Amino acid sequence: MGVEVLVKQVLKLLVAIVLISFALLMTAGLSVNISEGDTTFAEDFWLWVIICLIPFLVGVFLIYSYMKVGKHTKSQAIENEILKIVKKHHGRITSGELAMDTSLTISQSEQILEDFVLKGVASRNIAEGGIFVYDFPMVSNKDKEAAKSIYDL
Repeated sequence: MGVEVLVKQVLKLLVAIVLISFALLMTAGLSVNISEGDTTFAEDFWLWVIICLIPFLVGVFLIYSYMKVGKHTKSQAIENEILKIVKKHHGRITSGELAMDTSLTISQSEQILEDFVLKGVASRNIAEGGIFVYDFPMVSNKDKEAAKSIYDL
């Protein structure tokens, strides 16, 4: 995650906290006014909507947005880490090897590797012993070493 994105995310969270705090404080103030008999809720309904409800909803939306981006960047980080591990295995890996090199279970490793196959990033082969071996040509060096100039084609 870049520094700019991190700063934007922190600012988004701080603004959300300020808005929600402001909305709750204003709601408390209006409630005190209503309980003291100075006004009624019907008289101050639109005031409540403008200075309490709208800031509260915007704050909740900002927190939701913050959490959504956090999940997205976390999945990107996991994917990136797995590709680095695959690179260490020269572009070919089994779910067991991935599980050993990470904190993932074998079934989680299988699911992630199958997701790479569905995305078209990897292909699944089967070894003589029946074990699935996942091949990541974009990570292996053999394609880079065998590459020819586009003028030679």
